[in-house]
Amino acid sequence: MARCRLLLFLAALSSIFGLLHASAGDADPIYRACVDQCEKTGCVGDKCSQRCNFTSGGSPNGPWYLQEPLYLRWKQWDCLSDCRYHCMLAREEERKKVGLKPVKYHGKWPFQRVNGIQVLYTIKSSISSFKNLFG
Repeated sequence: MARCRLLLFLAALSSIFGLLHASAGDADPIYRACVDQCEKTGCVGDKCSQRCNFTSGGSPNGPWYLQEPLYLRWKQWDCLSDCRYHCMLAREEERKKVGLKPVKYHGKWPFQRVNGIQVLYTIKSSISSFKNLFG
């Protein structure tokens, strides 16, 4: 009886962990290596981020006048988010060249930023898809 309960508990526990897996894009080892390298160097290929003069926490590595503006810290635009964005674009370009379809990164589809805003474009696309589906 105790063995049956243990097996049932382990089955339930493994099903929960199955639900908590990462998106296909951010689980990709090539993407992860790119983000790690970018955080160290501040560059993805030939694109370098000015925000990587700072640590991911937003505190500067230099004098006070090099601190990120408050509105950028509030929006959480930091080195890590820039690295993730540029690595996502680079990885999706590689995937496109070999004929693979786009995958989600951190739960979001890969959209390019428009005027520095990626989420607004995503919302607009979702609304138009909803209208096409139910409109």
